[in-house]
Amino acid sequence: RLLEESANLSSPARAEANRRLFDELIPEKVPVDLLLAVLRLLLEERVSIRNLPMILEAIAETRGAGGPEAVCEHVRRRLGFQLIAELRRADGTVPLVQLAPEWERIFVTHEAGDGPAAPDVALPSDIFARLTGNIADALARAAESGTFAAIVTSSRRRRFLRTIMGARGLTAPVLSYDEVGTSARPALVGVVPS
Repeated sequence: RLLEESANLSSPARAEANRRLFDELIPEKVPVDLLLAVLRLLLEERVSIRNLPMILEAIAETRGAGGPEAVCEHVRRRLGFQLIAELRRADGTVPLVQLAPEWERIFVTHEAGDGPAAPDVALPSDIFARLTGNIADALARAAESGTFAAIVTSSRRRRFLRTIMGARGLTAPVLSYDEVGTSARPALVGVVPS
């Protein structure tokens, strides 16, 4: 239905361009099941999918490399400007909370699996509780000053942090440094201590 709506816009020229793009990419370069899986992952993180042509092009760029999660991460990098726009304050800065560098060493120590892209991390329950508690505290401190901040981390750890925050009921966005890009003006408003 979304594809049909994108091809039936009020601007006939834009609608025709979208229709040609869809016909060119679906299903040869972008399998429907992969498209739906990526859209589902984006929506789970409350990412707007209104820019469907860019999403399709980004999926096609991956040429099916990796599973839906890896493809979704590539799409998010392409949509970085959109993700940042939702967080940008009136002064143009993007409020961010980052993890202390010690967390990466802890993650490496507890990696499970041998996937080079983003291995799973199996944290012991006490470290998991400390991490999620410290994230919640850092976000709460930012909120006390009226700031809605996002967590920022490496691309390699973004999905992992999103997952553990979801398990704790934390809904703040989790961005990778790649998604922030070079055009944003990041403002570090907190650090998650180890």
